[in-house]
Amino acid sequence: MRHVWGALRLLVKTPALWPLAALPLVSAVVAYLALLALGFWAVVPRLTAAGSKFGLPDTVGWLTGSTLFALVWVLVSGPLFMILFSLIAVPVWDRLTAKVESLCGVPDRGTAFSVRFLARDLPPRACFALGAACAALVFGWLGFGLVGAALGGWVMLYDLTAPSCARRGTAFLQQPGFVHRRQGWLGLWTVSSLVTLVPGLNVLCLPTLVTAGTLLVVEGERRGAVATGP
Repeated sequence: MRHVWGALRLLVKTPALWPLAALPLVSAVVAYLALLALGFWAVVPRLTAAGSKFGLPDTVGWLTGSTLFALVWVLVSGPLFMILFSLIAVPVWDRLTAKVESLCGVPDRGTAFSVRFLARDLPPRACFALGAACAALVFGWLGFGLVGAALGGWVMLYDLTAPSCARRGTAFLQQPGFVHRRQGWLGLWTVSSLVTLVPGLNVLCLPTLVTAGTLLVVEGERRGAVATGP
């Protein structure tokens, strides 16, 4: 939890981070709205047509379909969006995490990714994200969305730390062990899960959460250096 507050304070008081956070955030908002529009277009007309087959007026069918879509969107859209967004987490947030590490006094490690690294990182990350997305669609409504939120937060925990892990040569298969050795990962998972419960909030919180994931990795690295130092 302290990493989230630390990230928020760092973003607020460091104008140099604002442009690095703005473009990825705008991209995420556009993608979120596109997913909303696509989902509405794919679901509501079909529900309206199904209602008309049972004799419901089109207006009633449209209102019923829209209500059902809104309910499903509230319960599963947050986890589903964050899971799908995970596939581009490393390249999109690379510049922001690099700047945050620089402000923390971490030596420049160069780019966080390469074609070779992405070839090793993306396939298992994509399989994990796809499996979590399917689970969120099937079970996301359980517990008033809490199951879906927990799944989304679990995926986000790895996404938020992915750029910093990539900068250290840690691909997805090694990332869980790397992240879970850091103090504070449970708090970041909890916050990430909670924000997915509010549609749209998860997107707006992305810069803060990515910064928090970077601080988590940097702090864990420093603790390790102290533990193994002379």
